[in-house]
Amino acid sequence: MKTLLAISLLLCVGCYPLNYNATHHMYVDRSNIKHNILITGQPRGRFQSVWGPPTRTYSRRFDIGEHGGFAATPFSAGGSFQAKGGETYDLWFYQERKVTLMFDHEGELVYWLWSAEPPSEKLFQTDKVN
Repeated sequence: MKTLLAISLLLCVGCYPLNYNATHHMYVDRSNIKHNILITGQPRGRFQSVWGPPTRTYSRRFDIGEHGGFAATPFSAGGSFQAKGGETYDLWFYQERKVTLMFDHEGELVYWLWSAEPPSEKLFQTDKVN
């Protein structure tokens, strides 16, 4: 009887996700990435698991004091984010998807740029912010 109870308990525990929120978040991220829905905070590993390895990778360090600005504006369209001075960001370019992703040191998406070409050094303009 004890053996049957132990087996029943193990089966019930095995069917219940131990961390439902984390599992749900993982599936939502994978679905969004699969459909090209990019949201800041998405983990770098999920892009690689859904899209595969990037075409090109490189890093960019912003030596602009404590805080600084970043702007990528090809053809007067684009966006910006507040870079942390002295921090290195990883950039992943996916040629097939025509996008460059920028990840912080924790591996979370902080910025992306839709373009058929990887961003050149000229696109990275850093301005010191007071």
